[in-house]
Amino acid sequence: MEACMPRLPLLLLGLLLGWLTACATVGTRSNAQVAFEHGLSLFQRGQYAEAIPLFQEATQLDPDFGQAYLYLGRSYLNLGAMGQRHSSLADSVSPRTGS
Repeated sequence: MEACMPRLPLLLLGLLLGWLTACATVGTRSNAQVAFEHGLSLFQRGQYAEAIPLFQEATQLDPDFGQAYLYLGRSYLNLGAMGQRHSSLADSVSPRTGS
């Protein structure tokens, strides 16, 4: 029992550091999420052309960001760019394979 006592403070310290590290990332948004949210704000104000580069940035930063592809396609649709719309909307629902 006494042999375990010196290890107890180290164990508690390790648990505390692990908990603090886990809590540090809670609420942290990725760059892709930030770009998407900015684009979404523009989209909701009807500024579709201005939103497109932000949705494109979000999809480049996170190729699995389906919602960004969806709003990219919707932006093209609202601007009447039919060819781009089909490509972006298809990307929003197509499964990604690991590279």
